Amino acid sequence: MAVTYRWVIAALECAPVLGDASDVVTTVHWRRLAEADGATAEAYGTVSLTRDPDAPFIPFADLTADTVIGWVEAAIGPTRLARQEAALAGEIQPTVASVARPLPWTA
Repeated sequence: MAVTYRWVIAALECAPVLGDASDVVTTVHWRRLAEADGATAEAYGTVSLTRDPDAPFIPFADLTADTVIGWVEAAIGPTRLARQEAALAGEIQPTVASVARPLPWTA
């Protein structure tokens, strides 16, 4: 069973002004979705961010999903992310189709 994972950024919390920048992302609300053979599992979390004064500032209007996902992955770290993915994969139960059948004792 091959599991695919996908990030969903649910919301961004921003400080109106932080230092010399405005609309600075301080918290990211995320969901991590896992899917295999039509079955899914999901995790939800948040990460708090601190602005690195040495990193270039990206204006809010210029943010991309890939940029924010990179921040989330960096904040979570590879070890915690691997544990989370393993847990999600363990939650996925194969979908079993059921079929209604006539009762065996009726004619």
